[in-house]
Amino acid sequence: MSWDLEKKKITLDQQAGKESSQILLEGDVIVPDNKPDIEQILRCSGIVQLQEAKGNEDRVNFSGELLLSILYQGKKSIKPINGMEASLPIEDIIHIDGIDQNADITLSAVLNHLDCKLLNDRKINIKAVITVTAEATTSYVGEIIEDINDMPALQTKKGTMNINSTIENKKDRFIVKEELAIPNNKPNIGEILQTTVSIADKDIRAMDGKVLVRGNLKLSTLYVGDTDDSILEVVEHEIPFNGYIDGNDITNKMLVQADLQIENKEIQPIADEDGEDRILNTEITIGTALKVTDSQEMELIEDAYYPGKPLSIQRETIRYPNIIGTSKSQFTVKETVVLEDNATPIMQIETVWANASIDDVITFQDKVEIQGVVTFEVLYIGENDASPIALVTQSVPFSQELEVKGSKENSNVHITSSIENVTSNMLSSNEIEVRATLIIDTIVTEEKEGEIITEIEFDETSDAANRSFASAVIYVVQRDDSLWSIAKQYNTTIDDILLLNDIENPEIIYTGQKLLILKKSAA
Repeated sequence: MSWDLEKKKITLDQQAGKESSQILLEGDVIVPDNKPDIEQILRCSGIVQLQEAKGNEDRVNFSGELLLSILYQGKKSIKPINGMEASLPIEDIIHIDGIDQNADITLSAVLNHLDCKLLNDRKINIKAVITVTAEATTSYVGEIIEDINDMPALQTKKGTMNINSTIENKKDRFIVKEELAIPNNKPNIGEILQTTVSIADKDIRAMDGKVLVRGNLKLSTLYVGDTDDSILEVVEHEIPFNGYIDGNDITNKMLVQADLQIENKEIQPIADEDGEDRILNTEITIGTALKVTDSQEMELIEDAYYPGKPLSIQRETIRYPNIIGTSKSQFTVKETVVLEDNATPIMQIETVWANASIDDVITFQDKVEIQGVVTFEVLYIGENDASPIALVTQSVPFSQELEVKGSKENSNVHITSSIENVTSNMLSSNEIEVRATLIIDTIVTEEKEGEIITEIEFDETSDAANRSFASAVIYVVQRDDSLWSIAKQYNTTIDDILLLNDIENPEIIYTGQKLLILKKSAA
């Protein structure tokens, strides 16, 4: 006999494993031929860019680069400051038991430590400690039975299951092109020393059939002008961007997780209408890793029986993610930086950078505590004609407590952080006030386990229908009994028990209560 089953397809992410590995990266970089020899390194900064990750048997193979930007004082150079860029390749393995090539891999990296040591005037030794975390997920695709049609005698017990289904999981890119003018009060571009691009004011939201991605690119350009008296120039630009990522099943009520990264930047000086280098020709590639999930309360059949006929019921245990809650926090981190006694006194601040690192995430009942450090770097012109450019660094610890209802100890927490509105203020020749806005997005999840029915049919091989029961029994209700369990045990229906025993509220039965039950005849 063919059953008319109403089924619904579900797609779930199941965590296959999460592991971290610390990499010690070491290598030498050479000063380009068109750059002067190094007298002193002023600033050495790095960005970890992971490019590819592949799951294999019990391991994740990944590769990428450590992108380096170095500012230095040159030997016998007419310029007070010079800049160069370099990179070191990254290639390693993280072991995760039980995964294969079908696993979806998400990588994240933290640059824990970077040391740049001058070996000679044209070679720098780089040592970096990088923590790479790989999270592997697999997709479960299945069907749940929501209802059964044209079977009036069939007794079904329905329940609900809160499931977060993955609707869209994809990567995309946006390319932003712009020609940016140098302000009138700044000299022409002699040489670009360093460019820094960050993403601010992110607005990512689900819409019907697509996801909106927009924000602002903050571009800071450090350059030396083409005039003899130009020591160091800094210009700031803001470039708005927006775009859409299509997804047929996306609606505006869904949750979007998106990771935006600067994948590539090409920034070159070009001439304006007067033939002077006062335009920055800019092309920036933004990589987007997008995941859209839908939280649904699905109604499904938990159990079934057919009075007088045995059933064959196929069940499957599934693991599924459940989003407990989300939180977004924005707060200010500030500090007064005091120069050491032997440091060059400040004459003028040129620019300030800030970088945040999350050191620890602790979950409690209904709250999450995040601890970390914001590192400020201030580049300034000092009162020293021989070495006019100096840098001071200050690390500022922070701790922030976020309220997330439903979170508990050992909950899974996904954190993304960004820094905006980095400013500095010269208080005196040896004091600087620095401040930055730290934005933290938090998603707290848990992995749950449930059982679903995948198939139901009559069991023609069973003799359960011929089991011997008295045609009428007096049953004494036991602890944890329900009308469903009693009716199923005695091959009758809940309605019949209610009718025979004059029970008005089917939700209320009590231990020790006596029920008259009539057994159904086998069909």
